[in-house]
Amino acid sequence: MRDGDGADWMLFAASQAGATSAFNGAVGVARADGAGGWVPHPPLLTADGVNNELERPHLVRHDDAWYLFFSTQRRTFAPGVDGPSGLYGFVAPALLGPYRPLNGSGLVLRNPPQEPLQAYSWLVLPDLRVASFIDAHSLDGRSPEEIDAEGPEASRRHFGGTIAPILRLHLDGERAALA
Repeated sequence: MRDGDGADWMLFAASQAGATSAFNGAVGVARADGAGGWVPHPPLLTADGVNNELERPHLVRHDDAWYLFFSTQRRTFAPGVDGPSGLYGFVAPALLGPYRPLNGSGLVLRNPPQEPLQAYSWLVLPDLRVASFIDAHSLDGRSPEEIDAEGPEASRRHFGGTIAPILRLHLDGERAALA
């Protein structure tokens, strides 16, 4: 992504060096050096002891703030940490932070409890539309393993594999909601 000064930045999902836990996800960031290389900076966000996958990190500039978003899954939270699969977000006054969680917890969007795998891989676009893909649908509270046990035809019947309906966010400082 390019910032307001014309500098190019790269975000990436990472693991935290020197972590105290196997659940040590991080959002790494590096700035283009102008000679074809990248200069790493300290992570924008770390989740040592909380979660090991802060996937598809991306930034959106909105109302003079930087919004950092990523996707994660319930199964990637540390034991004892209860978090749903969803889109998580944080806000900062500057690209390099410091970032504060949206909605007090960071959770912006989640699937309904009875359909925990309905959508995944959320991406917030600059105009605040949110794209994602349909993972598994119509599970009615059953686990994917239960569906798989019914055989390949049942697995195919519940597999989405396509883009989900587009949503739109409303951002107001440290609050995010469906528009």
